[in-house]
Amino acid sequence: MIPGMEITAELIIFFMFYAFCGWIIECAYVRFMDGEWVNRGFLHGPFVPLYGSGSIIVILALEPFSSNPAALFISSFLFMSALEYFVGWGLEAVFNTKWWDYSNRAFNLKGRICLQYSLYWGALGIVLVDWVHPAAEIFVSSMPEQTKELIAILFLMYFFADVIASVKHALNFEAYIRELVVLGQELRKEWDMAMRELDLARQDAQDEFRQAFKRKFSEGLRQTKATAHDFSRLINSFPSMDFPKAGQLRDNLFEILGAESRLKHWKNRNKFKKSS
Repeated sequence: MIPGMEITAELIIFFMFYAFCGWIIECAYVRFMDGEWVNRGFLHGPFVPLYGSGSIIVILALEPFSSNPAALFISSFLFMSALEYFVGWGLEAVFNTKWWDYSNRAFNLKGRICLQYSLYWGALGIVLVDWVHPAAEIFVSSMPEQTKELIAILFLMYFFADVIASVKHALNFEAYIRELVVLGQELRKEWDMAMRELDLARQDAQDEFRQAFKRKFSEGLRQTKATAHDFSRLINSFPSMDFPKAGQLRDNLFEILGAESRLKHWKNRNKFKKSS
C-alpha cells in the first residue's frame, strides 16, 4: 500500500459517492418538478462534483458540530452557499455561460445562489453529517485496502477523462453560442435594411400613386370644365371657402376653375391659420 494512500483513497471514494448522490438528487428533483428525467450536471457521467466537494468540506469542517443541529445547519448553509456561488462564478468566467440562474427566485445573489436552495443546503448538511456519512464511513472502512485503492484509481481515471471531454464539449457549445449571436446580429441588420428598403419602396409607390391620382383627377376636371365653370362665382363670392375633407381637391379645383387670385388668397389664409 502506498503511504497515506488509505486516507486519500477513502476521500476519493466519499467524493465519488456523494457526487453520485448529488446527481440522483438533482435528477429526482427535476423529475418531480417537471415530470421528465434529465441527466443533470456539467459532466457526462452520473456525478455532480459540487455535491462531492461540498460534502467533503462539510464532513471535514463541520463534523465537530454534529451534536449541535443549529450550528451545523447554519454552517452548512453558509459553506455550501459560498461554494455554489464561486463555482457558478467560475463557470461563467471560463465559458461565458450562466449554467444555472436563480434570478426569478426571492433573495437571490446575482442569480447564482438563492435563499430557497441555501436552506436546502443547510438541511442536507444535517442529514449528511448526522445520518448518511456515519453509515458510509463504516461501509468504506470495512473494504480491503487494495479494493479502495483500485476503486479510487479507476474512478480518478474515469473522472478526469469525463472532465476533459465535458470541458471540451462546453467550450464547443460556447463557441456555438457565439456563432449564433453573430448570426442573429447579421440577420437583424439584414432585416432592418430590408424594412428600410420596403418603407422607401412603399413611400415611392404612394408618391407615384398620389401623382397618378392627381393627374387623373385633374384631367377629369378639365373634361368637365364647362360645367364646373358655373361654380366659379361661388368661389369668387366666398374667398374664405374651405374644404376640410377634400384634401388635394382644393388646389386642383381653384386652379382648374381659373380662380388663381382666390387660390392665392386661400393659401395665404391657410398659412396664417397654421402659424397661429
